[in-house]
Amino acid sequence: MNNMTNKEKFLYIFLQIITLGTIWIYWNHKNRKYNEQNVLSQDYKINIDLNELMDNLGGSDNINNIENTHNKIKFFYNQYDLIDIDAIKKDKSISGVFINDKFIVLIVGNSATAIANKIKETYNISSK
Repeated sequence: MNNMTNKEKFLYIFLQIITLGTIWIYWNHKNRKYNEQNVLSQDYKINIDLNELMDNLGGSDNINNIENTHNKIKFFYNQYDLIDIDAIKKDKSISGVFINDKFIVLIVGNSATAIANKIKETYNISSK
C-alpha cells in the first residue's frame, strides 16, 4: 500500500466501504425476511357473535374459567347439560370443537386471543 498514490488509496478504501455496505444491506434484508416469516399472525377482528356463543355455552354463569392459545379457546364449564353443542358446531367461524367432562375447546383461528379477552372483559370471567 506504500507504493499507491493518494488517488489509488482513496479508491481502494472507497471500494471496501461500498463492498462491506452492500453485504451489510443484503444481510439486513435477508434477516428482516426471516424475522417476518417467524412471527405468528394474530387477528384482532372478532368474527363471531359473542352473545350467541355465550348462550350456546349455557350463559356466563355456566363458564367459570377461560384459557386461550393462539388459535384455541378453552371454556371450563359447570354443567354439561346447558351447552348446545349442535349450535356451536353449526357456527361457520368455529372450525373445530372438542368437549370433555370439565371443559370445551373451540378452534376459532387467529382471533382466539381477541375473542377470549373480549369475553373475559364483557362477562367478567377470570382466567386462573
